[in-house]
Amino acid sequence: MTITSQGEQNFVSKLLTNGSKKQYWIGATTTGGTPQWVTGETFSYSNWDVIEPNSHTRSDGEKEQYVHIYNTPNPAVGGSKRFAWNDMYYDNTYPGEEDNFSLQTVGYVCEWETWSDSADWSTPELQEAADAGLIPDVLVGKDMTAPVTRGEFAAISVNLFEAMTGGRAVMSSQCQFADIADSENRNYILKAYNIGAVQGYSATEFAPDELITREQLATMLCRVYKRAEWPDWTLETDAEYTINYSGVPKYADDAQISDYAKPSVYFMTKYNVISGVGNGMFAPKNTNSMEEAEHYANATREQAIAMSLRSSKNLK
Repeated sequence: MTITSQGEQNFVSKLLTNGSKKQYWIGATTTGGTPQWVTGETFSYSNWDVIEPNSHTRSDGEKEQYVHIYNTPNPAVGGSKRFAWNDMYYDNTYPGEEDNFSLQTVGYVCEWETWSDSADWSTPELQEAADAGLIPDVLVGKDMTAPVTRGEFAAISVNLFEAMTGGRAVMSSQCQFADIADSENRNYILKAYNIGAVQGYSATEFAPDELITREQLATMLCRVYKRAEWPDWTLETDAEYTINYSGVPKYADDAQISDYAKPSVYFMTKYNVISGVGNGMFAPKNTNSMEEAEHYANATREQAIAMSLRSSKNLK
């Protein structure tokens, strides 16, 4: 990882507080004669330990050219400080100080992109969603332009619920979905089931890897809103709670929107969470094999996260 500010240094120091290693490699090197980040970022901030960097040369000709951060002060250097930086040999071995420096005493601090690919239009909203904690860990590092599955959207709905309520969703002990045992989204699905955000195709089938349709997505978002707005709301008592979606023109393909989904579709449209696909169409679900192949009525991960973000902002 790179550390380019005091704020990032403080963040890393906090991470290392419970670390089991004495030192941790970071993404800096002095191989070019001056310190530089392996990413090419400007090296404008540093937190060197006393007398560092000093580029010692060993008897075998090897130079200290790689940088780590101390998790424990260097006992051989007076005034050495925890979390300070030190340049070191590539094998983390210093002659005469093997008890402190060895491959067994060093680890790594790594960072990665929250997503691998996204469209230009979505990047600002994805960053805002990441800052708000709306991107679940199961989507970290993934291609955001790919279609979102039912299991993945269950995870998104859980993060949205927690952001809207400031609380924590817990896993259901009553859910009987038999097809989620091997899903990476299993725990999220159990949480989404417990808050009423999801239903299965049957009591035992959820289909976590199936691509979610736009009407399913709108419905799940609406259920999260209801549970956040009315803590006593449940799927069983849904008819007792009314949402206002008056004044929204009907989509041209309104007849294709399932009856259960229509209130949610128009409610989410009214509050600018979701919109049509053009020509007055909503595209609630795929109606033939060609539409299914083209993902006509599905959503991408970035679209789903953007809708989650808009829900958190527009449905307060």
